[in-house]
Amino acid sequence: MVVELAVTELSTIILLVVAGNSMFPTYEEGKLLFADSSVAFEDIKVGDIIAFTMILTEKQVIETTAETTRTTIVHRVMDIVETDQDDKRYLITIGDNNENPIEGIDFPIYEEHYRGKVMT
Repeated sequence: MVVELAVTELSTIILLVVAGNSMFPTYEEGKLLFADSSVAFEDIKVGDIIAFTMILTEKQVIETTAETTRTTIVHRVMDIVETDQDDKRYLITIGDNNENPIEGIDFPIYEEHYRGKVMT
């Protein structure tokens, strides 16, 4: 999970601060990240690290001690499903420090969830 610092309509850069350990050792807690929202969802590839917004269930909020049910997450793309039953493309992500992707958090990530590609 990350904390979003600032977003302006004039910029395609989203500033984020890592607020957990799911991407350790790639990103440690407190690390400042930049996500570029000008990178199109269609251009994302397996291995890219992306920022996306999800709405967490009450159980997930309690387990992560999040203050809100809507949160921005930064995880690595591990698979791309070109079409689902509605012919929509979605991504499956995973935290580098997680053994498996978590349904409802790591997938499905549709275009409407996508915020931008993390720049390294």
